[in-house]
Amino acid sequence: MERHPITDHIVQLSQEGQLMPACLTAFTGEDGLLLVDTGMAAQADALKAAVAELGFAAPTYIVNTHAHPGNVGGNGAFGDVPVIIAHHGVRQQMGEDSHVLLDLPDDAMPDLEIEADMTLRFNGERVQIIAIPGSHTAHDLIVHFPDSGVACLGDIYPGRFFTTAVYGGKMENLPVMLREIIELLPEDTKLLYGHQAGVGSLDDLREMLAIWDEMIPQVKAGIAEGKERQELAELLPEKWADVNIPGGGFIAWVFCLQRDLQDTGEPQPARASILRPMFAAQKTENGDGIVAALKTAINDGLAIVPAHETDLIQFSYWLQRAQERPEDALALFKYGIELFPDAWNTHDSLAEAYAVVGEKDLAIAHYKKSLELNPDNANATTELAKLGVE
Repeated sequence: MERHPITDHIVQLSQEGQLMPACLTAFTGEDGLLLVDTGMAAQADALKAAVAELGFAAPTYIVNTHAHPGNVGGNGAFGDVPVIIAHHGVRQQMGEDSHVLLDLPDDAMPDLEIEADMTLRFNGERVQIIAIPGSHTAHDLIVHFPDSGVACLGDIYPGRFFTTAVYGGKMENLPVMLREIIELLPEDTKLLYGHQAGVGSLDDLREMLAIWDEMIPQVKAGIAEGKERQELAELLPEKWADVNIPGGGFIAWVFCLQRDLQDTGEPQPARASILRPMFAAQKTENGDGIVAALKTAINDGLAIVPAHETDLIQFSYWLQRAQERPEDALALFKYGIELFPDAWNTHDSLAEAYAVVGEKDLAIAHYKKSLELNPDNANATTELAKLGVE
C-alpha cells in the first residue's frame, strides 16, 4: 500500500485495484487515528500493516463516504475497536446486493449513522462530516478537515473520469452536488479523491462541470432521438477522450443517464436478494447444489425480476474468477439461461464459461445466440473471431 503525505498529520493510502486504485485517508494525532474509507476486503491485511506503520493498532474512527465494497471492505479488519460513521442508509446497503459476497462481520457495520452534517473535535482539529446524498449514491458523505485545508470527496468526484450513479444516486444530481461542494470549500482546499492518488483542486471539479454541462444535454437529446448506447458514447469529443477508465468511463455514464431518464418516479417493488441463498449454499455445495438452493428459494416465494440477471452473472463470475470454481460457475450460468432465455448478456456470459472449460462448440453457439439477441454486442464478435469464427 503506497503512502502519500498530504500534511504533517494527513496521509493518503492507495491500494492497487483491477482498474484503478482505491484511495483512503489517515488523519493522525494525539487522540488517535481517523480513517476515511477502508478499501477492499482482499487488502485488509495490507491496511492493518499500513495502520501499524503509522503507529496505531487500530483507528479510533472510521468514516465511510459510501457503501461500495471498495470503500467498506476493510471495515472489519480491526474488530469492534473503531467507531464507524456513515450516512444513515449505508448499513442497509451493506447487507444487500454484492456486499453479500464480502461476508462482512457485524463489526464492519456502521455504529453511528447520520442524516445531517456533524463535526468531530479530534486531534485538536475540526473534522466536518458533510452529507451529500443523491449523487453518486443515495448516501454519500465528504470529509472536510478545515484546519488543515484538506477535503476527502469519496466517489462524488473519484478522479478525472466519468463517475456513475448507483445505489439510488442520480446522474443529473452529480453536477448539482459538485457546485455545492465548490461553494462550500475554500478555494485553496487540497482535494483527495476516491480512486486517484495525489492532491487535486476545485479546478478539477470545474473542468468536470464544463464537460457535464456540454455532454448531458447532447446525450439526453440523443436518447430522445432513440440512439443506441454505442452511438451515444460516440458523442464524446476527442478533446475529452482521456477522461475515461478502461472497461467503463463514458459509456457507463451514458447507461446511467439512460436509466435515470427511464425512471418514472413510481415506487419500484423491493428486489429480494438471490445472492444470499447462493452464497450460503456455495460454502458446502457444488454448482448443482447452488442451483438447487436457488430453485428452492424461488419455490418458496422469491420472485425473480429482470434485475436479478445482473446479480446471477456477478455471482457466477465471482465463483469462476475469485473462487477458481469454473465448473460450479458454469452450472449457474446454464441455469441463468432457464431464468432469462432472451437475455443476450447471460448467453454471452455462458459462452465465456463454456470457453473457460474447453467446450468450444457450445461457446460458439451461445456467442452467436448473444449476437442474434444483440447485434451490437462487440464482445461476442471479438470472442468469436478468437475462436476462429468469421
